[in-house]
Amino acid sequence: MTQKGFTMKGVSIEIADLSVSYGGTQVLTGIDLSIAPGEFIALLGPSGCGKTTLLRTLAGFVPAAAGEVRVDGQDVTGLPPEKRGMAMMFQSYALWPHMTVAENISFPLRIRRQPKAMVTAQVQRMLTLVGLDGFADRNVTRLSGGQRQRVALARALAVDPPVLLLDEPLSNLDARIRLSMRHEVKSLQKQLGLTAILVTHDREEAMAMADRVVILDHGTVAQAGTPEEIYHRPVSPYVAAFMGAENTCAVSLRHEGDRIALSGQQIRGTADLPVRAVNSRVRQDGPAAVFFRGDAARIAVPGETGSGDRDGHLTLSGRVSLHSYLGNVYRHTVDIGGSPFLVDHPVRMDVGVAVDVCVPAAALHIFERTGSAAATPAGEQFAQTH
Repeated sequence: MTQKGFTMKGVSIEIADLSVSYGGTQVLTGIDLSIAPGEFIALLGPSGCGKTTLLRTLAGFVPAAAGEVRVDGQDVTGLPPEKRGMAMMFQSYALWPHMTVAENISFPLRIRRQPKAMVTAQVQRMLTLVGLDGFADRNVTRLSGGQRQRVALARALAVDPPVLLLDEPLSNLDARIRLSMRHEVKSLQKQLGLTAILVTHDREEAMAMADRVVILDHGTVAQAGTPEEIYHRPVSPYVAAFMGAENTCAVSLRHEGDRIALSGQQIRGTADLPVRAVNSRVRQDGPAAVFFRGDAARIAVPGETGSGDRDGHLTLSGRVSLHSYLGNVYRHTVDIGGSPFLVDHPVRMDVGVAVDVCVPAAALHIFERTGSAAATPAGEQFAQTH
């Protein structure tokens, strides 16, 4: 989908103390975010977190209750959508079914009363840009999902916008096409130098496409950073669980110089871990909660590994209660102290077998614990509190 000769350029966006309300319900509260020209940002979070409202507020479809939106230094908070220099690609694509591909792409140009010759030339440029040469006269109802997505993208880009807003544009595609379109959209965005903001609930999609990921929680920014920062250094249990670290257990934490000692009902022995290796947000000794991803742990039969006390691992003991094959690994449900933990392992372990779940220090995310001392099932604490 990459072509030479296109010279669009992105602009900076500043969001300052932005708040949005629907009726008497506060949806966004105090959003602060700086986006550099040409940067690709993903707004990530579960349904109801405010990500689509934020995108629509940037586009001008939803009014702000407070705060400012500045584009390239200009305050656009009170401007209508057509005055903001942004193009939006909707989840449904919103194509006109009675129009051809060319007619759909030319629509925003025609309503701006652009000269016919310019419209024709721009439509051809867009068809070439998105790899749809030869499709100009085809009705959009005769296109595949991936082709419709390209038409919607071409229509959005036809007005040469410096900012491209993407509202879950890949969610209607099947898995195979979705993976290829991630690469194509990102490649096109980088080629054109556009500033892009993507709304998605798919963390893999956000990490694959964005320069920075912004995770929203109940209308506030829970964390913003590079995909690597968000994945490896979550700042809260909410972020850790949303990024896949849904296995969690209650522990007692004690600092011993440059090491951390973890003990608890579900832990075999005491885990003695180097402070520098652990993502710990706990500064005082006392109750804590440990989170980890199932693909970061390994399963071992008791006795095949050391005691786990000083080997840089947290070791939990339990029994396999279920397994399923994912194609490259087996996903096991391990019952540990009455709570299910999901752990991936290359070899299938039989149901009922006693196993140790060993988690390296670098895969642990530790936070202060304020809830029950009992371990919660994988993801349950996340669901209960959010």
